[in-house]
Amino acid sequence: MDKYVKKLKNSTGDQQNQPSTSTNVLDQGNKTSSEYSSSNEQLTEKRRKKPRRNIKKTLCKNEKLIKVGELKLAAFVAEHDISFKTMDHLPKFIKSICPDSEIAAGITCNRTKTTKLINECIGPYAKKQIVADLNEHFYSVIIDETTDISTKKCLAVLVRYFKNSKTVDAFLGLLELENNSTAASIYESLTNYLTSSEVNIEHMVGFAADNCATMMGHLNGVQALLKKRLPNLVVVGCSSHSFNLCSSYACAKIPKEVDELIKDIYAHFSHSSKRNNALKEFQVFCELKPHKILRLSETRWLSLQQVVDRVLEQYNALTLYFTETAYEASSAKINNILKELNNKITKIG
Repeated sequence: MDKYVKKLKNSTGDQQNQPSTSTNVLDQGNKTSSEYSSSNEQLTEKRRKKPRRNIKKTLCKNEKLIKVGELKLAAFVAEHDISFKTMDHLPKFIKSICPDSEIAAGITCNRTKTTKLINECIGPYAKKQIVADLNEHFYSVIIDETTDISTKKCLAVLVRYFKNSKTVDAFLGLLELENNSTAASIYESLTNYLTSSEVNIEHMVGFAADNCATMMGHLNGVQALLKKRLPNLVVVGCSSHSFNLCSSYACAKIPKEVDELIKDIYAHFSHSSKRNNALKEFQVFCELKPHKILRLSETRWLSLQQVVDRVLEQYNALTLYFTETAYEASSAKINNILKELNNKITKIG
């Protein structure tokens, strides 16, 4: 019993002399946390300096790439003649395709911004490059009048020059003209525009336009006024216009019934799906391709050949169609068309 009491006292004394485990752990923990916090503050201070510089560099680089991307998109729209409205949706579409791209996420180029980029950045830069080329090389000028949807008369100015063993065609500008523009006003607008654009007019060696009297008049035409300033200027009229005039004089010998027949056939089918479907049945019967009848344009000179070829291609189907139509719903116009189709001279002519 005494021995047991002594052992118990000894063990209790030992426990009192030894420091508690929980106290040691706490002390160690406090000591470690203080050391960690101080070292962490030092690391944070060191890191605050370097990352800021890297972030700035990264941001600057991304901003530059974003601007380049927006310019490329605007140039793509201008080059491929895409509607500006597309830019209200295209950047969003690119972001959905490349969700992990910071550059795609940063592109904010709608149609308004695209228009400004083209008019104020890309356009002036491209024109500056063209002007620099024109001042280094000889060039030809090609002009043509046009009227836009607002009934404003404009003059399109194109240039052609030789650079790096290649022929280059470039659009230089679009000038607004007076409604009753004369050769003198066109000449003045053209020369003033070239001068204001800092283009050397003395480098002009060729001039091309259509064959109207305003442009090609020998006494008071634009080409005559230009030749007074540039005696060695080479003038070339529109070959397609000349060819069309020759063809028109030749076709004047052909009976007018042929020309009227082509117009009447197109007018008969132009606004009726029922008549076109009925014609398709005869096309299938004659084993012909279901092609539509084309419209003869008075200004599209090359359309005449296509219209005539189409009528000749569908001749048998047209004859059968108008034969049945004349039998079921006879009229003076339909009878006249059928009469001309049955005339062998019409097909030969």
